[in-house]
Amino acid sequence: MGDIDLLADARLIRSSPQTEPYKRIFDVTPQGFEYYRQIIEQTKEPISRVEVSIRGYLDADDFKTKYPEAYNKWVEAESIAWSDNSEQQLTVIGHLCREAMQEFANKLVDRIRPSEVDKDRAHVENRIRAVLAPQGNQLGTTERPFLDALVRYWRTVSDIVQRQEHGSQREGSQLTGEDGRRVIFQTAVVMFEIDRALSKDIIRGR
Repeated sequence: MGDIDLLADARLIRSSPQTEPYKRIFDVTPQGFEYYRQIIEQTKEPISRVEVSIRGYLDADDFKTKYPEAYNKWVEAESIAWSDNSEQQLTVIGHLCREAMQEFANKLVDRIRPSEVDKDRAHVENRIRAVLAPQGNQLGTTERPFLDALVRYWRTVSDIVQRQEHGSQREGSQLTGEDGRRVIFQTAVVMFEIDRALSKDIIRGR
């Protein structure tokens, strides 16, 4: 609540008086929107703007409410990446990202309940395919291949996550901090894209 008061003091939001415990209503002011625009413009690198946008999407209440376990696993992995001993925990980052993807897939199956789905919760790719396949019938010929591509993208991200989790032992190469950053970012992107693709507004072409 102290953060809310600071934003209100800076005139970035307009906050109503607290009428119930832990409940206040606030609106973003024109100054708040202008400040946000300036932040985005100051982020010169396009990839940085993408990262900020995706992180904001995952931090939103809607995503955290729908996929709480997946979100918490991903946040834990990200926090390790910024810790002092991140280089010693690269395999842990891979493990947490794999669990985040698995929890994300399970929540999708529980929420959408596709008619034909692999019951084995470890067969994550099959379960994602079962969720996405029926949605393609609601899309045009241009959008439908995008859902097919998302399944392939999921498989690729899953492969690099497993490589991270097992310390790249099969390849005989050493993991680096960049490997950890890539796994965290790509895990966020694939969850972001699939959740967006399954939203009603996108399925209906709005």
